[in-house]
Amino acid sequence: DISLFRTALQTVLDQSDALRTIIQVEDGVSRQIVLPQLELPLQIKDFSAEPNPKTAARQWLQQIITVPFNHQKRFVQFALATINPEEHVWLMNQHHIIADASSSFHIFQVVSRTYEQLTNPAAEIELPQITPFHIYRDYLHDYRQSAQYKRAGRYWEQKLVEDVVPLSFFGQRKSKKSTHARRLNIELDAERTARLTKLAEQENVRDLTKELTMFNILAGLFFALVYHLTGNQRIGFLSPVHNRPTQAFRQSIGLLMELCPFVVTFSPGETPASLIQKLKQLTRGVMRFSQHGSSLVLNNKVHDLMFNYHRRPSLVFNGRSVEQEHLFTGHSNDSLALHIHEFEQSGTLKFKFDFHLDIFTEEQQETAVASFYALL
Repeated sequence: DISLFRTALQTVLDQSDALRTIIQVEDGVSRQIVLPQLELPLQIKDFSAEPNPKTAARQWLQQIITVPFNHQKRFVQFALATINPEEHVWLMNQHHIIADASSSFHIFQVVSRTYEQLTNPAAEIELPQITPFHIYRDYLHDYRQSAQYKRAGRYWEQKLVEDVVPLSFFGQRKSKKSTHARRLNIELDAERTARLTKLAEQENVRDLTKELTMFNILAGLFFALVYHLTGNQRIGFLSPVHNRPTQAFRQSIGLLMELCPFVVTFSPGETPASLIQKLKQLTRGVMRFSQHGSSLVLNNKVHDLMFNYHRRPSLVFNGRSVEQEHLFTGHSNDSLALHIHEFEQSGTLKFKFDFHLDIFTEEQQETAVASFYALL
């Protein structure tokens, strides 16, 4: 019911100050403004009469996400494509300045539960809460006056005292003149996924959680790949860490995230096992001091690489399972990024390599992926 779906989406907008945030520039100064109301930005189109409705819908949605946001009007755009009466595609398109992945999933849960209540008013359905983003903002303001924040600052200063040499992939130093990037998607087969899972269960590899263990293994692979492509002995990347220590913040919509640096120095005779042990030590420090991570990285060269391992939860909408996909806009600031999505429902791993087109030729991109497979 598109009318009820629209109502459920508008309910989320009305409750979320982050989704109603815009940026106005006055006398050269940028200011955050939270609009008291925002009319639902929802585009709707029916593709059921098309020869290939899924392909046509995908092209339409891809076109929508390539249109830059007008920061004075909104940072969010929704769309709904009808494939047939029983199948729809919902696009949730948000600027990263107002949202992160956890926000997207919380929006989904609120909309889904609200829709269930609207379709069945007599049922007792508990709706998820939305914590206003300004509560998190005030929390951060207080944290930055604390002794804990100063301790975290000293930790990062020690970790980043030695700078990282700029990377030269395939022996070539290139500069970026644009943000154009190409994404290569790889889905790991069942056999390799099972072997990685088995490796993660070994006592000398296992960390505090399965997710943390997989992060260490896969980040070690990424470090090894960059080492082989550049020859650099000291390599650093950024990785997003969600900053949601309380239940209230887990129910917040907004950018509750830090970008934390991971830096490894390769020793003579480095092995995959020794790399994993280095990552185990690094991740424990990052977990403890992650709230200070973004404060220092902008002036450090580690921001040329991005590594992101993210577990995507199973989704159900009104009793039906939902397939989910992350669309790529074709732009990136990083020379090389690797996003790894583990889907809870299937247990599969999807590797997304983003190659900056000013840095890598098409042949070099293919060589890099082949090198990753060899390392794996």
